[in-house]
Amino acid sequence: MELLSHYLKSHEKRKIVLDESTVLIAVSRCIQDQFGAQGMCNIKAVSWNNGTVILEIQKSIWAGEFLQQKKTFLECCNNYFQSEQPIKKIFVRS
Repeated sequence: MELLSHYLKSHEKRKIVLDESTVLIAVSRCIQDQFGAQGMCNIKAVSWNNGTVILEIQKSIWAGEFLQQKKTFLECCNNYFQSEQPIKKIFVRS
């Protein structure tokens, strides 16, 4: 009979491959959590590539609000992924 701890240790070593849609869903949820329904209307996650998320912000007032909370937003997004931190930088375009 194998021990349960042996089974768990063997599955911990697998690396999870993330795709763009998975990361963008997590970013959209963070936008909803941090900025609410109005934030979802004005801030859109456009793409993710090599650890950089590109966000498109419609109004300058939202860009200012986002830039004030950029660090906490990055932490919020990476908290969705337990072992990895797929988002290294956030690029904002208006």
